[in-house]
Amino acid sequence: MDAYAFVLYYCDMKMELPALRVNTVVQEYCSADWRWDTRRNLLRDLDLWVVLDGEGKLETSSGEYRLEAGDSFLLHRGEGYLGTHNPRKPLYVIAAHFDYLGKGGRVLHPEASALPVFHHRFDSLAFCAGMLERMHESWRREDGEGTALWLGTILYERERQRERDKLGAVTSELERRIHVLAREILKHPEQEWRVEKIAGEVFCSRHHFARKFKEMMGQSPNGYIIRARVMKAQALLRSSSHPVGRVAEILGYRDVYFFSRQFSKITGCTPTEYRRGEGFKAS
Repeated sequence: MDAYAFVLYYCDMKMELPALRVNTVVQEYCSADWRWDTRRNLLRDLDLWVVLDGEGKLETSSGEYRLEAGDSFLLHRGEGYLGTHNPRKPLYVIAAHFDYLGKGGRVLHPEASALPVFHHRFDSLAFCAGMLERMHESWRREDGEGTALWLGTILYERERQRERDKLGAVTSELERRIHVLAREILKHPEQEWRVEKIAGEVFCSRHHFARKFKEMMGQSPNGYIIRARVMKAQALLRSSSHPVGRVAEILGYRDVYFFSRQFSKITGCTPTEYRRGEGFKAS
């Protein structure tokens, strides 16, 4: 078990993950003409559907949801959904189709009211994306047990965040501003984000801001910014034909070699290798 998984697994010794069977995991960089319609071919299992980049809309029987990075949905068996997006800001989605299992591997069909919350927006997208990409990589390696463990951990973290928010843990003005700022970083990672400047924007010292940011987001401000840029780079490498140098330029890097070093440190492979699908890292 690597260090990242160790922290996730032991962060709560009381965590109990239900038995899961993962049927498929999909990583999709949606094309400009993407449209997802299950209304005539209803879902046959549960589907955890998470948006990591882009803008769009999801239509359900109970209403419409605007889609942005961090939005997650637990789509229900037997339901129909229509997903569309802004072709100028295409969606990047990771989805896991799965079933809950009872004794003897019997597929359970819990009522909707007994399932985890339908919609939740992750407050630390970089943290969530790391787990999702590890889940997808486990699936690619045909590691069913590892895939199920990652999915269970993601669902657990999703519920933990929801319960924390229900209890009003995010109440202070500083916490609210940090959440807003973190979302802006994810939307526009190419901007010149300097810790001193953004600390001033939330009206606190650099040291206090950095400590509070790490407490809330699980990583330092600089680490969060770098991961946001790497996530955007991954989307560009998968969905565009831009040369690596152009991707680096779009993300605000003046030195393509420095960009490649940061990318490799986070993902375990070079941008070129990532584009070819040759390497991933569970850091």
